Amino acid sequence: MINYIAHWDRILIQSRSEIINELKDYKFRAICPFNNNSSKIEEYYKSDLVELHLLNGNITYVKLNKGNNYSCPKTCSVVHFHDALISEDNAIDQNYTLTYNKEDNISLNGVDVINAFEIIEAKKSKKNKVQKNQRNQLDIKNFMNKYN
Repeated sequence: MINYIAHWDRILIQSRSEIINELKDYKFRAICPFNNNSSKIEEYYKSDLVELHLLNGNITYVKLNKGNNYSCPKTCSVVHFHDALISEDNAIDQNYTLTYNKEDNISLNGVDVINAFEIIEAKKSKKNKVQKNQRNQLDIKNFMNKYN
């Protein structure tokens, strides 16, 4: 039995039909979240939004996700949370890359990070009330433990 989470029960067959044809000996079950359950799943898998203060004086906003395999190019000029890769390798890359080493040094695109804040987006209310995002300081030394 293969269980999967989807927003509707035919998504696996529609989007991955070539794989499904190879798995003839399995049964499939879609788990479709509705109402309140979908927000819990989204909350668990969403990316972390982080404000990074760099040694050169710049403040950069990045989106981190443990399984991320995409990052914005360094030339990205859009004002948004840039997707960033997480790496232990200091190799020069053309994309946003957050690197760290055993001495708890963290850098973004080769520039040391001196401070980090987690941005928690306010939940949307049905009454259209303006709510502010929360900004919580992160401990730099323990910051990357979540992604190891």
